[in-house]
Amino acid sequence: MACGTCCRRACPTRRLGSAVDPAAPGHLSDYATPHSLTNKTDAFYSAHNPEIRGTTLYLSWCSDGLRVVDISNPATPREIASFRPPPTRDPTGASVGVGARDAPFPFVWGVHVDGDRICLSDINFGLYIVALR
Repeated sequence: MACGTCCRRACPTRRLGSAVDPAAPGHLSDYATPHSLTNKTDAFYSAHNPEIRGTTLYLSWCSDGLRVVDISNPATPREIASFRPPPTRDPTGASVGVGARDAPFPFVWGVHVDGDRICLSDINFGLYIVALR
């Protein structure tokens, strides 16, 4: 999986690739959220810090929250769950300096899977712990 993400320039997709032949890595597919494919500037729509467990990909997708994707067939990734936290105003005002308006928005930066728990770090709010149902 590859993508250069940056908060100033959203990376609209996550690319799934194959490294079976390290000399010739192959592109298998792309995955994106609906917001990340628009020119929306009200928040940040890029992915960070992916984790893979078996055939499940967990993505922290900034203002689109958590995305859980079935990659059992990497050519056709399929979203199986999501959690978008409620919008929260940036308590420090730092996001305004990197292009965000002074409005509340989710800002999920990290994801970590621990057994049946999924931990999400939201820069504006703090820690969320969720589970798949």
